[in-house]
Amino acid sequence: YVAFVPPGAGWPDNQCDVGPTVYPDDHRLGLPLPDAWVQFEDLMIFAMNYGVVAPRVIPYLLDLAASNALGLELVELGFTETGDLEVALRLTGNAGEVKGLSAAIAYEGTELEYVGARLSSHMSMPVGRVFFWHGAGEDEVQVDLAVLGTGVTMGGSGDVAIMTFRALTDGYTLEFADATLRGVDNQSLDVDLEGCASRPEVPLAFRLAGNLPNPFNPKTAIAYHVPHEAEVTIVVYDVSGRVVRTLVDGVVEAGRHEVVWDGRSDRGDDVGSGVYFCTMEAESFHGSQKMLLVK
Repeated sequence: YVAFVPPGAGWPDNQCDVGPTVYPDDHRLGLPLPDAWVQFEDLMIFAMNYGVVAPRVIPYLLDLAASNALGLELVELGFTETGDLEVALRLTGNAGEVKGLSAAIAYEGTELEYVGARLSSHMSMPVGRVFFWHGAGEDEVQVDLAVLGTGVTMGGSGDVAIMTFRALTDGYTLEFADATLRGVDNQSLDVDLEGCASRPEVPLAFRLAGNLPNPFNPKTAIAYHVPHEAEVTIVVYDVSGRVVRTLVDGVVEAGRHEVVWDGRSDRGDDVGSGVYFCTMEAESFHGSQKMLLVK
């Protein structure tokens, strides 16, 4: 929803450059201070004035008891069946004072690839209306949300949004680059921030983690995860679908593993430059990774 408004261009119906406000500062009834951008400051003013005549509605989160200081945490939820990593943006210590939040989450592009984000099931329930926006820049994810309506706040603590990443390595680190919490009258709230890092010895799901280096010459290492002892098959195919090399075919114990392909076929012949596909099958899991051999 971030948009630049050119001077003299008028004000289309889908834009609302009303924040921040002055006299009084940041108040929902203060004088608008247009800055030619529609972003989080405008969202807060809009959210506080939304549905003024509507009854008070509070979206309920899991934990209604406030404990410790107000905080935001990044919590790993685990891997999906497709191998994507889910991380929750969790609000803690909230006694009903939080109306909106804006968080910038930083990560290493060599470790994670951003896929998307969504409201948690509790925040998206039809007991209140919530504005939600997310976007990604270079190695950073931005999440903004606010409960709509005058005097309306979030009730309790819990997961407010779920972010999805594609893990590129065995481990990762996520941390807050910045975060802002606002109250019912747009006042800033003190917040403790806690990121997360994961280097578990036993993975939570089957996953073909990819190969490094890629492109490669003459060999590349293919990482894969096995959550429990299972039959695993890893095969390299050419672009026509023919089997080039079987790298793994048998029972593999739980853990994070790596197998090296030296650019040779099952007969021991050097293969030519080009695109190859590495596939992994284990129980109901099937994963595929494109590899480029350059000579």
